[in-house]
Amino acid sequence: MNMQELLKAAAAAKLDISACAEEYLRDINVMMDAMQLHLLAELPITDEPYPIDTAASRILREDTVRPSLPREQILRNAPAVEAGCVSVPKINVG
Repeated sequence: MNMQELLKAAAAAKLDISACAEEYLRDINVMMDAMQLHLLAELPITDEPYPIDTAASRILREDTVRPSLPREQILRNAPAVEAGCVSVPKINVG
């Protein structure tokens, strides 16, 4: 990565890294070298689709129809019941 790419990425993320851009650039390049991303260029890449073993993709069991639990048992095991339905606490995210 070069300084121009770093500054472009920082601008896209709306970050002001002008005070320590050199340090960030050095650290990012050390990390990228450690990840050995240059090895990706050595992979043989073709336009052919990747072969998928369809037999291996069917490892889940077949769906079978089974009776569900009785409603009374579900409501009896629920932490709270409101108007005949399972009631759970509201979760505020963000």
